Amino acid sequence: MTIANGEGGASVRAKINQAFSDIQTLSSTTAGQTSDILTLQSDAAKAFEDVASLFADTTLGYSKPAPNQVVAGDIITAGGFRYEVALAGASDHHRTTAGGVKLYVLPDAGGYNVKAFGAAGDGVTSDHIAIQAAINAADADGGGTVVFDGGETYLVSSLIRLKTNVSLIGNGCTISVDPMNYTGGITQFYGVFSTVDIASRPQPILWRIGTGTISFEDIRIDGFTFQINRDGNILTSGQMDLADINVVRFEDARNCKVTNCRFIDGETFANNNGNQVVYFVRSEMCDLSNCYANQTTLVYIAECKNCTAANNTIPVSVGTSIETVAGQSHVVTGNKIGVTWWAVSCIGINSRQCKVFGNTIDEAAISGITIGHPTPTGTANFYSLALDANFSTCRDNYILSGDDLTTNHGYIGILVQAGSYVTIGDNTILNLRKKASLNDRAAGVLVQPDVVASATGVRIGKNRISTANNGIHVVRGEAIFAAENAIRDAYAGFHYESTANAPRLVVNNNFIGECDRAVQINDGYAEISGLW
Repeated sequence: MTIANGEGGASVRAKINQAFSDIQTLSSTTAGQTSDILTLQSDAAKAFEDVASLFADTTLGYSKPAPNQVVAGDIITAGGFRYEVALAGASDHHRTTAGGVKLYVLPDAGGYNVKAFGAAGDGVTSDHIAIQAAINAADADGGGTVVFDGGETYLVSSLIRLKTNVSLIGNGCTISVDPMNYTGGITQFYGVFSTVDIASRPQPILWRIGTGTISFEDIRIDGFTFQINRDGNILTSGQMDLADINVVRFEDARNCKVTNCRFIDGETFANNNGNQVVYFVRSEMCDLSNCYANQTTLVYIAECKNCTAANNTIPVSVGTSIETVAGQSHVVTGNKIGVTWWAVSCIGINSRQCKVFGNTIDEAAISGITIGHPTPTGTANFYSLALDANFSTCRDNYILSGDDLTTNHGYIGILVQAGSYVTIGDNTILNLRKKASLNDRAAGVLVQPDVVASATGVRIGKNRISTANNGIHVVRGEAIFAAENAIRDAYAGFHYESTANAPRLVVNNNFIGECDRAVQINDGYAEISGLW
């Protein structure tokens, strides 16, 4: 028998099988020689060219030392991966061959590779079963890493459940949501990676699914491109309306991260779905950073504490790119947002004690940043939670009006709807659009709560506002302080409306230039000094 250098495992195995058959026919073969060949044949039978061949094998069995047989503890190799044979009665094994041999996948130095569990990575074969098996294996070890091969595309046709202390490292691979998910070709699923089961459409007003108790910790998702595949040119408007999906959902989670990922969708300006693709719900210290999202809506943070959205880039967003609801103490920083299609805020902060700083917004929609939301009733606030942004800080943001796609975009830089003891400082707001007159409610900074008490003690200082309907416009509020702002090219530098409860205002040391008037006060108490 001759085996060429580099000859593949299947070919070697075939030659050894033939040699064994030939030797069995030789009457002169001794028992010892036969035993040696049996051993050689058994070893060769445990080497497969690829994982698919191993899992499809029907010849391996548990009757060693007969040909093609194994015992628990034997090592099998396939496609560069290693497997340990489990006991025939094992229940904790990872995979089973077609012939019934149970196997443990052995992790390499990087962790568990999803291809070792049978993932094809060809963008055609659905790989969610193999990915889930890899996650479960790492979970059974008490945690670990699941790795994907860079450059591959893994088709997903069902929800994949995340586990505590299991990280997923994409290495630049693509996760592709099965396009049939939106057309009825398969049973619809509503998430890709999630800590909880998502049995129905994930909607912003009904965000609770889990128990509300922290049950998952230390999960990391890094280095993936997610092709969401909601094509606005193919799906009907009805299909698009129902195409809600959480690409990543951390619920009941602590210290979980999504980093260095890309979220790519095919929604169009005429046909889109505005719900966010990343959800953090009733979780703590979760992080979305250094990600890229285009033609979709990025993240919804509901009833959470101490979460972060940082250094993300969103060239085209359908709805509010980053939105927090209830909860407290979030940080939204360093994000760059381009065009927003819907008539909404680009960043919406409806949580207390948040820090919003260093963000760039190239096109303010209804507003660049909205601070707080009037508390709605009924189905608009299903859980009856306050949505104010009390004690929040909005600093060092850069906001432009951009090229409006709709007639109501680009008029408001920062909008305060419900936020007491809020600080708005050191922001740059440029080139907003003007309405017909100073009485129209549009401004670089607009304070417009539904009731006076919703905007008490707001401090507006050291902002640079150039070209706006009004520089700073206060509709209602109590104890509003505006100091050291630089305002130019507006109907009015400051506009204070007459309302049933007129605001009490203190204006000190502001620079106002090229405005039709420095201050317009309709009614109420105002202390004004140091205008230049």
